[in-house]
Amino acid sequence: MKSARALARRGLQGTVSRDDPGRAELMGERENAAAVRRMWELFEAREWGEAASKFDDDFVAYWPHTKETFRGARNFVEMNRAFPDWDHIAIGRIVAKGKLVVSEIIVTAGTRVFRAASLFEMSTGKLRHATEYWVEEGSEKPPAWRAPFADRPR
Repeated sequence: MKSARALARRGLQGTVSRDDPGRAELMGERENAAAVRRMWELFEAREWGEAASKFDDDFVAYWPHTKETFRGARNFVEMNRAFPDWDHIAIGRIVAKGKLVVSEIIVTAGTRVFRAASLFEMSTGKLRHATEYWVEEGSEKPPAWRAPFADRPR
């Protein structure tokens, strides 16, 4: 049986399951991944008020590609609400390790397709910080030097 203290020594969050004292259960990772999944589902459903409840009061998101910082859940949710003419959010992978959750989504807006990789830091089950990398498919022309190494679209 692994104790919460033994898990903490390995850098993991955890508690011993009361239902099965012989098995240690990593608490938090599943819940954190579920919170991120639920946030994307609520964005997809355009349930903005409920989506805002998934964020910590001190939430901050940073987009390195544009050097923008969005402070507060309200600003982040309203910015997503204001995104022009998007149709659908498809959730790809969601992976959690401790308080970190990484998600991959695809957003369609008419004929345009965007991909985002988001790194969320969680606090007490809520999204506290995010760094997101967004790219529009086909928006960059690959450099010529990579041609010998990559398959290219025709």
